[in-house]
Amino acid sequence: MTKTENVTIRPLTPKDFEAWLPIWNNYLWVNRVKMRWIDKVALFKSLTATAQAGALAAEYDGRLVGLVQYGVRRSAFAFETAFCVQDLYIIPDHLHEADRTVLRATLIAQLYDYSWAQHAPIVLWKAAESLLGAEGGAKAEAISPFMTYKKAA
Repeated sequence: MTKTENVTIRPLTPKDFEAWLPIWNNYLWVNRVKMRWIDKVALFKSLTATAQAGALAAEYDGRLVGLVQYGVRRSAFAFETAFCVQDLYIIPDHLHEADRTVLRATLIAQLYDYSWAQHAPIVLWKAAESLLGAEGGAKAEAISPFMTYKKAA
């Protein structure tokens, strides 16, 4: 767990479902995606109760305001485990854009640290170029309108 002023970054836990659900619903709405209730419940369970996926939660003044969700990929060839960022979302309510940008960078930086602590030395993710730029020292490759970030943790 990391604490910076009013922000705490920590692993998502099973008790976070009620706080996670509105954030996830907002993420789905922004991205114009529909998801069945049963799939939302299964996703949350996989993020908090399996070794194949997880999430870090960002709390601002004690309220859950953002997430970075990842899958775990084990390589049979490189013998290294990677965290593959699947979703990163900060709710816009009550946070200025500058604060959301700092919070996104903080979530990714903490994910690097967390992956290293979990013996997963690689973090892979795709993000819109405008999301974070090359923040955090990650190497980005422009292969589409989205940037592919690769960083050894």
